[in-house]
Amino acid sequence: AGLSHLENGRFTNYAPGPQLPVTSVRAVVEDRRHQLWVGGLSGAGRFSSGGFTPVIGEAQLAGRIITCMAMGADGSVWIGSSDGILTLSPEGILRSYRTAQGLPDPLVRALWCDRNGLIWAGTNRGVARFDGRRFRAALAETGSVSVRSLAGDREGNLWVGENSGLSRLRDDVFTVYGKSEGWPSDEPNTAFQDRAGRVWVGFHESGLMLVSGGERRVFTRRDGLPDNEIFSIRETRSGDLLIGARNGLAVMHGDSFRVYRPEDRLSRF
Repeated sequence: AGLSHLENGRFTNYAPGPQLPVTSVRAVVEDRRHQLWVGGLSGAGRFSSGGFTPVIGEAQLAGRIITCMAMGADGSVWIGSSDGILTLSPEGILRSYRTAQGLPDPLVRALWCDRNGLIWAGTNRGVARFDGRRFRAALAETGSVSVRSLAGDREGNLWVGENSGLSRLRDDVFTVYGKSEGWPSDEPNTAFQDRAGRVWVGFHESGLMLVSGGERRVFTRRDGLPDNEIFSIRETRSGDLLIGARNGLAVMHGDSFRVYRPEDRLSRF
């Protein structure tokens, strides 16, 4: 009915009452300040040695029964219930999410914030992920099952405990990039990551491309490269790029190129 604290082999029990005005505690979660958040039938709030500070009462719950809680990466508190999800922002703004906001089912049994800060919800009809505005169904093949628990591991996998077994959700091992993703070619010859973390790709006939952090820019002969066929990319100690092309070597400083060509007595270039 209440809350119990285990330390040094002994329990300290807090019964519902003036110090803990929450009955049937259903969820306990710790925030970034190491404060406990406790949710039960009559509301939710922060709990410390100084007592309980109510934050969400029966009026805000409006008949909901709290089932689970999770802390968001931004410090927000996510509360799963028998009728959707309530989230309390660090500024004290309370929002509600139900099936109209994308949840597959109103009964939310599990919540999880992954290492990327994404919120996942386990419902009576599968898993949904919050995209910043609404929830979107995930694991469509399990949309008819009841999710009981969610947990993430250090490799970024999401483990889903269901009434019919255990599922693991993870990103694909490979992501393919080419013309269909807006790249200039399907024929890259080389790829390189510089010390700043930027990724450069050299193509068979389409020049050099910077692809990093959403930024994409293509450099070709029109920008000063000796050729559009790139074989290798390296970086100097000063941060310039060395670009080996079919028709010479280019040193890229900023957005400009300095080209070096060996003497070719056979006039192959």
